[in-house]
Amino acid sequence: MSRRQSDQSASADSEQPSGSQWTSSIPQVASEDIIGIGNGRYAHFRRDRRFAQVQVTFTAPLGVDPNPGHELTDQFKELGWTWREKEPGKPWIYQLDKSSTDDPTARGDSRDALHEQFLIIIQEYREKHGMPPTIGWLSTVNHDTKAQNVDRSFPPSTSVGEPTTSKREKQKLPSPKRETRGGAGALEMLDAFASVGAERFDLTFTDAVGEKVGFRGNRPLDQLRAAMPTILQEAAERQHNVIVRPRSTGAALIQLDDLGEDAVERLRPASFLVLHTSPGNYQAWVAVADGDSDFARQLRRGAGADLTASGASRISGSLNYKEKYAPAFPRVETVHLSPGRVTTQAELETLGVLAPPEKTAPAAIRLSHRRPDAKGWPSYQRCVENAPPARSGDRPDISRADYTFCLLAIDWGWSLEETAARLMQESGKAQENGEAYALRTARNAAAAIERRGERRR
Repeated sequence: MSRRQSDQSASADSEQPSGSQWTSSIPQVASEDIIGIGNGRYAHFRRDRRFAQVQVTFTAPLGVDPNPGHELTDQFKELGWTWREKEPGKPWIYQLDKSSTDDPTARGDSRDALHEQFLIIIQEYREKHGMPPTIGWLSTVNHDTKAQNVDRSFPPSTSVGEPTTSKREKQKLPSPKRETRGGAGALEMLDAFASVGAERFDLTFTDAVGEKVGFRGNRPLDQLRAAMPTILQEAAERQHNVIVRPRSTGAALIQLDDLGEDAVERLRPASFLVLHTSPGNYQAWVAVADGDSDFARQLRRGAGADLTASGASRISGSLNYKEKYAPAFPRVETVHLSPGRVTTQAELETLGVLAPPEKTAPAAIRLSHRRPDAKGWPSYQRCVENAPPARSGDRPDISRADYTFCLLAIDWGWSLEETAARLMQESGKAQENGEAYALRTARNAAAAIERRGERRR
């Protein structure tokens, strides 16, 4: 969540569903997710900024016991959560990791991981008891107090099959024309990805300054299709970007970003999806039956596309919220669709959009002998894809991707020197900044692993 939202939400904790509660009054709640678990009860996931922790609590109407029972709470216990039975509200607590100069996103990463745990546990519980799945929307608590008092009986959760029906929500519905444009474009885009092998998707939400305010991982297509109208509506109200990352089980999906009109026209015959993302900027997606990460880089170079594209895109039909566009935010629009279109390396070469293969120069850093128990190298492309957005926009933070790659490689058994040398081969930033950068990044990762080991001891 952005710092601005956190500051505004600090005083909003009093807005809770009325009735018997297993909740405590926390003065600095930064965000909250509230999901129904049946019989009028709700599960709450809160992030407390003051104590750098997350809490899970339960509420229910008067006359209903909020205790969900061991069937649900034992799962939190098994995952290391601590039950504060004697504290007001009887919350389940988990302390967030501490960020540092070596690992600047540790706190946010641990928050996202714990929220994902919460969603998985609640999702399984709901399905077991015959309730529809929930998308697990992260509901911020900085809503207008007067507006919340109008509709205190309906918690701000968003579940598939449980549409919001309050007067307050109905008053905020967009016009039919706008809703059709946004919703239809988003569904067409999801279906286009599905037609070339994407069965699940990651969702990231960012604000206009590029800060990540929410994440939902590994969501199935049918769940996203059902929830997308509500997701788009709430994101528009908050001026948040909705960014999707397709997970393909078939062809390699390659994103070609920051293209001009001429480049798009060259790629159109092989593309299954082309988006107009901002004035003068286009984005093409191709599904390559025999593609890999090396070929993706070769194609991006040949097409003149952004080499650091993360494989995640703003959803079609939504507005592109960037400060530089305010107040006239451009709408992301689909300009070409060819569902099921899968191409090959040979076809792309015929179109003349491939750069010559790169010649990999041998690394100057001395390689030590590989340990016999090494597990191979982590995927650098995955590190880039999973990196948080850079502060300058929605592109991935390559410094963070490089650090994560080194962290994984050293943790898998590679030496510091081997890791730095491999980073020189994988990372364009390392090649630009030289061996000193690669060694420094690897040393920082090694130091973080050492500190982790000391804490465990």
